[in-house]
Parts: sequence; C-alpha cells; structure tokens
Amino acid sequence: TIRVQDDGSFVFEADSEHVPKMLKALGLEGCNTVVSPGTKERLAEEEWALDSREASVYRAVVARGNYLSQDHLDIRFVVKELCQRMSRPTNVDMLRLKRLCRYLAGAPRVVQGESAVVCDDAIDVFVDADWGGDTKHRRSVTGFIIKLAGGTIYYKTRFQKSIALSSTEAEFSAA
Repeated sequence: TIRVQDDGSFVFEADSEHVPKMLKALGLEGCNTVVSPGTKERLAEEEWALDSREASVYRAVVARGNYLSQDHLDIRFVVKELCQRMSRPTNVDMLRLKRLCRYLAGAPRVVQGESAVVCDDAIDVFVDADWGGDTKHRRSVTGFIIKLAGGTIYYKTRFQKSIALSSTEAEFSAA
C-alpha cells in the first residue's frame, strides 16, 4: 500500500496478508516471537535433506518471504540466504525459516515513510560489510542503500566476489 500524505511525503506498507499465511503453512500460529530475523549460532548437530513434502512447503514459504522482503527491508538478507538453499533445503534451513517466521510474528506490519522529494542533487550512499559473514565460503557480505534527494531509490545485499583478509579490506571492497 502506498499513501501520499498532505505534506507530499509517501508512506509504504507491506502487504499484511503474507505473514499469517507463512505462519499457518509452518504451523506457527500463536508462536513465541524473537527479536531478530536470523542468527549465526549453530541450530542443529546434524543436517539432512528435507523430504519432498517438507521441501515444497519450505519453497512456498520462502517464495512468499521473498515477495514480502521487497517492502520489509529488515528481513531481506535472511530471505536471500534462504532463497539460495531452495534447490536442496535441509532441516537447518527449515529451522532458519521458522526463526524468520517467529520474527515476523512479532513484527508483521512495517510502515516506511519517505519525505517529499526536495529538488537538490544530493545522492547519499550508505554501505556496510560483514567480514566473513558466509561461514561456508568465508566471503564477506555487503549491504547498501542509495538515496536521491532524501528518498530511497535502491537497496541490496550481496556477497563480495573475493575473500577479504581483514575487516578493513571487506569495508573497502564494500565502498
């Protein structure tokens, strides 16, 4: 939903029907909530591939999360990670998806505001890197937001192409 305020600013709200459907598909209605969409802690001792029915549910819920992440910026990185595992999801991936859904249960509605566009030529870029954030391949993760005249025009997270040997190198590569 996009609304224009009296002062010319915009308010964006993600579609509210997706979170309850995600929770229902995983049987998490009324679940306890968590304060972050993901975690780096080890979630299980053993890892095995999901059976075809569970994998189908996993893919359906992750696809819905992917759609929702376009307006729910706080889940974007976790959803990207889950999407990368769609071809062969495991029990650990399902645990990560359930954590995301428990987070969304506590924050189902996100409303973003953008100020009225001011005619100036300012382009602001905000960049950050997570040194060695990918524990499997040791690649760093870059996140960035680009704003034009105060309004967000682009945002993304991605793996860096090379393995950074220090946090300084990861930040430099992100910039």
